[in-house]
Amino acid sequence: MKKYLVTGFTPFLDHKVNPTQQIVESIEEENIETFVFNVSYDDVRKSLEQFQLKEYERIILLGLSSNRDHISVEEFAYNEIDVDKPDNEGRVIINQRIDEREEKSIGTSLDHQELCDHFKGSLSQDPGRYLCNYLYYLVLKENRNTVFIHVPKEVKISDFANKIKQLLS
Repeated sequence: MKKYLVTGFTPFLDHKVNPTQQIVESIEEENIETFVFNVSYDDVRKSLEQFQLKEYERIILLGLSSNRDHISVEEFAYNEIDVDKPDNEGRVIINQRIDEREEKSIGTSLDHQELCDHFKGSLSQDPGRYLCNYLYYLVLKENRNTVFIHVPKEVKISDFANKIKQLLS
């Protein structure tokens, strides 16, 4: 049986609720593993150690983009953290590479247009330089069958969760 992984994040900064956590927690399928990351650089890296990322057929990473009003399918992750906002542990990282030995950016091997059509979203080449990009970069290093999708605050939780289940069935 094919294995899939879908992840989201906990609330952060002034967001009392993170819809990605709600989406992930609403998915209950036998072949889909789910996980919610704390918005913390250290926790993300430590939490990733529990997964054998190469074993998944597809990985869907979700993140909240409060300044977008639409779904964005991220084409690339960048080897850079550069945000003046703290993570949930108060850590701020400015102008730092994620991995000094690695390339500047990594792209997903999944079909962008298919994903944009399926989720009724648009293609983005800017995942930000915060935790979303950090997680995406670390996972893409291990498995290129990964995509990061930014959702707006007003996403319909059950509809989006159903679209994920349809895609992975």
